[in-house]
Amino acid sequence: PRVRSAATCLSGLSELRGGEQIRFGGACPSVKTLWSPWTFADPARELADGREAAKRLHGEILAAVGARGSTLTRSVLMLSGGLDSSIIAASAAARGLDLHCANVSTDDSAGDERRYARAVCERLGVPLAECLFELDGVDLEASAAAGLPRPASRAFEYEARRQAHLVAGNEGADAVLSGGGGDNIFCSLQSVLPLLDCRAGLAD
Repeated sequence: PRVRSAATCLSGLSELRGGEQIRFGGACPSVKTLWSPWTFADPARELADGREAAKRLHGEILAAVGARGSTLTRSVLMLSGGLDSSIIAASAAARGLDLHCANVSTDDSAGDERRYARAVCERLGVPLAECLFELDGVDLEASAAAGLPRPASRAFEYEARRQAHLVAGNEGADAVLSGGGGDNIFCSLQSVLPLLDCRAGLAD
């Protein structure tokens, strides 16, 4: 049920997913898949050399961040100091992008990762705005996902985004970036299915 298809909850509207190309001009638009992760999931494509795999991943991340950054004048990165956002910060700095970072913390130690964000920014030499999560900023009567083809958004993220956009306005930034989606790449899954797959593979 968690495998996303092109279908959305809006009648007559489909999503153009990453790796796809749409062409107009005929009787109806045509969609072609240019890139699929399944191409690289083939055992024949496996990289046995860990160093080579890391080198290639590093290069692809730099290329992706550089491509996105080339369209921007100044960006604000929502930086927790965790793996995903730190990778984006380091890649942006390596590409020479004009980057400011924003960290949103709570007054509870479980929601305070400022020391990690500070360490990243000190290492990279980029400014950090430290913001405090404000409960008053969360309006449960206003949907953070209204109008989206996939109306799913967690309420606490709305406040973090609101704070980041305030920083972006103050810094004259034209985009707010995040490490969202990194969990998909680095396999932070909420399912035991990969373990079952592994067990089945060992049994075979």
